[in-house]
Amino acid sequence: MQRTILLVALVAVFGLACAQSTTDSEDLRATMLLLPEGEPDAGRAAFISLGCAGCHAVAWDSELPAPLPAVRAPELGLDVAKIGPGGLATSIVAPSHKVPDKYRREGDGGVSPMRDFTGTMTIRQLTDIVAYLERQGLETQARTGAAPG
Repeated sequence: MQRTILLVALVAVFGLACAQSTTDSEDLRATMLLLPEGEPDAGRAAFISLGCAGCHAVAWDSELPAPLPAVRAPELGLDVAKIGPGGLATSIVAPSHKVPDKYRREGDGGVSPMRDFTGTMTIRQLTDIVAYLERQGLETQARTGAAPG
């Protein structure tokens, strides 16, 4: 309970300190949020402990447990480098803001099948996971020679 209250309070403080803009969606507010630098190794541990690896494979991290075969979730790699840390954090805390067609389920109204982590994930875990996935995106880019974009 204290963790949830702390997370809500921190998000509110950051939200007040950052510039807000409107979007086409009435129920989604876009807010610029600058994340502190995360620790990639701690992010990998959080990625596993929060169960993210149960749905997502991560390019160039073959030591992760394999995702469940029945789950259709994007492999995380070069695409992470395309959206940057802000887009990645948004995809984690508001996964339904953009759901690619191939991951939509019929009749779901465009809601992401990804579960809501806002009550369980700390801001530290979020920043560390973003750092871990950013590193993976950059490694994928370097190994494949592909450019994000």
